[in-house]
Amino acid sequence: MPLLDHFHAPLYPTHRWESFHARWAVAISDALNDTLPSRFFAETQVYLGARVEADVVEFEQSTHANGIAGGLATAIYAPPRPILTFSGPMEDDVTIEVRDRDRDARVAAIIELVSPRNKDREEARRGFAAKMVSYLRIGAG
Repeated sequence: MPLLDHFHAPLYPTHRWESFHARWAVAISDALNDTLPSRFFAETQVYLGARVEADVVEFEQSTHANGIAGGLATAIYAPPRPILTFSGPMEDDVTIEVRDRDRDARVAAIIELVSPRNKDREEARRGFAAKMVSYLRIGAG
């Protein structure tokens, strides 16, 4: 398969890189499973970062909000304080894990597809490098 730059024209913005990464990862896993010794198997792993959505309910304003006769408001609604806050969206990961059947399916190797978010900022590059070091520490190649 020819390797095209899915992050720039002519493919971008009509073709999304997430779709390319998903299909590419599955193709790599399939090819590895056809060639690896039977002791090993490859799996595509997709970790989607947290997505933040807000449900917004719109209320129609009326001059008779409490009915024709009116009424008395006794309390103002105050939403509960958030239980958890975070600084921003988490990163998505698309990886191919090669696992060893003889070692309780431990990860033997990792292939990670790099996205624009892995390299667009200094902290993203450092975080990606730290993740690669953690793979090496568990013995994955």
